[in-house]
Amino acid sequence: MAQVERRVKESLGRIQYSVMRTLRSMMLVSLTLAATAMTIGASANAMQDKVTIKFNPKLDAVVVHQLQLELSVLSTTAVVKADLTSTATGLKDTVYDYKAEFKDLTIDVGGSDPGIGAQELKAKVGDDNTLRKIEGGIQGNDAARLYLLLQFLAPKAEIGVGETYTIDVAERKEDLIPAYKFVSKYVGPAKVGEQDGFKFETKLTEAGDGLSSTGTFIVNKDGIVLSVDAKFKNLPIPAVGQSVEGSITAKIKP
Repeated sequence: MAQVERRVKESLGRIQYSVMRTLRSMMLVSLTLAATAMTIGASANAMQDKVTIKFNPKLDAVVVHQLQLELSVLSTTAVVKADLTSTATGLKDTVYDYKAEFKDLTIDVGGSDPGIGAQELKAKVGDDNTLRKIEGGIQGNDAARLYLLLQFLAPKAEIGVGETYTIDVAERKEDLIPAYKFVSKYVGPAKVGEQDGFKFETKLTEAGDGLSSTGTFIVNKDGIVLSVDAKFKNLPIPAVGQSVEGSITAKIKP
């Protein structure tokens, strides 16, 4: 009888040992799978955090932005509103020809209409979106510096969330385009309406006491601005003989 009991206990011990080994194996497999999943997930997130943007406008495509500009002028506020339509009309030797119109333009200065109009704007833009030449636009305004407020310069290489880059742009004195520094930080993916984009915090600084602005841009993978919201200082307004501060917003229309 004692021998039978001993054999039963030995059998039960072997079964228990086998069960424990199986459970340990299952736990190791689960931990390995979990670690693998976490590694894959981290790699996928790292890939999503990186973005490459290349200025690549589609020729003859009409892009419309709803534009609003607020200026502090001569102790009052001027509000400029328009649908800014722009088109890249040609490309030669890495330089794009652009034309733009301020449609449905309204200007309100302290509740009055100053009767200021706008001409068709014509510009030449490099394949990095730096301004090479510009003429036309809103009468009495500094067209080049107004363009700079709406200009986004893409990073020259792939960039990750939280990374910052700086672009120094040389003066084009003969074309009245100042030298300036563009500093931008990639914040992460963003949407404007149904369009996917990438959000950047930017700062533009002209040398000396010139134009400066800080704001947020959302652009698509082709470097086209989907929205901008910025504040600026020292924007020259030749018509009133002074520089002003204010804000500018623009949002692409579907």
